[in-house]
Amino acid sequence: MRFILACLATFVSSTAAYQISTPASGDKVSIQAGTTITWTAVDTDPLSFDLWLVNMAHWPNYAKMIARGIKRDDRSYPIRGVPDVPLGDGYQFNFVRPNGDVKAPLAQSTQFSVTKGTF
Repeated sequence: MRFILACLATFVSSTAAYQISTPASGDKVSIQAGTTITWTAVDTDPLSFDLWLVNMAHWPNYAKMIARGIKRDDRSYPIRGVPDVPLGDGYQFNFVRPNGDVKAPLAQSTQFSVTKGTF
């Protein structure tokens, strides 16, 4: 019985968490021109997170902090242009615990492409 309860608790905690809505899979995003990221959350998610732009699909890997301390309940965050991001596919946004490890995200968006834009 304890095993079943432990499995059920693990399942519930893994399904009820931050979910990044946009950008969506395959989107073309002009990070330099600016974009908006949106998400859903539940009350058990941390009250804030740090936002990272990452690309672990290509070598060398890329990781850049975009913002610190974004509030869970805002449900969206405008990115006002990020200079010097290499163009290409395989990018994702990571929600990371404040001062946490970018390789251990709370949530991760689907992959999108970074396209040319003006800063």
